[in-house]
Amino acid sequence: MIKQAMWMSPVFNGASYGWYLAAGMTSAAALTAISNTSCCFVYLFSVLLLGDAVRARMIAAVIISVAGVVFMANNAVSLPPPPPDASHHAGSFLGDLVSLLTAIFNGLYQVLYKQHVVPSRHNSILFAQTTLAMMGVFTLTMCWIPLPLLHWMGWETFELPDLETLGFMCSIGLLSATSNACFLPIIALISPLFVSVGSMLIIPMVAITDWFVQDKAITFGLSMGSIGICIGFIML
Repeated sequence: MIKQAMWMSPVFNGASYGWYLAAGMTSAAALTAISNTSCCFVYLFSVLLLGDAVRARMIAAVIISVAGVVFMANNAVSLPPPPPDASHHAGSFLGDLVSLLTAIFNGLYQVLYKQHVVPSRHNSILFAQTTLAMMGVFTLTMCWIPLPLLHWMGWETFELPDLETLGFMCSIGLLSATSNACFLPIIALISPLFVSVGSMLIIPMVAITDWFVQDKAITFGLSMGSIGICIGFIML
């Protein structure tokens, strides 16, 4: 378990770091659409590594779900785009590329977790949570090492945050830990593809919550995208 947690932690943290890096380089709509294509790579890696059968129903479910997210993202109400200069286009393309790599790493991570970290004889929530705890220990003790190197090489500057930023960082860390504590055991008990497509359901759920709590209008794009996600999930 310890050895598996050691080599899985860099894959997991690399995917997470890529998402936050892409968030500052591309639009929220593009990041949402591209990141959710991870279910395509989950299915691809499930076929290649887990030996899952290629079924037309599964392929259709993935395509419909991703199409729903893309349609929703492209029809989202947003601020006017910035002036079309070369640096903006270059940064946006690089951000889209990082988002795509993040989606690939996320898909690979979920399948590798199912294949190597959770053997069938330990297919339990307790084993999954123990593995996650070991990955957290390895992250805390080893994965900080590249940070001083990145700072020294000038690729990314790190500095101590103020108290307000520190509070937000702690909140994000707590929410991420809670999400992973719920997410990884489900991968262990079910299939990575089911979990990947099912996680998209949070998008229509957030829209419904905003409608009830903040009285925000549900747009046509949001409605059609949510329907596509729900149809894809039901087809699984």
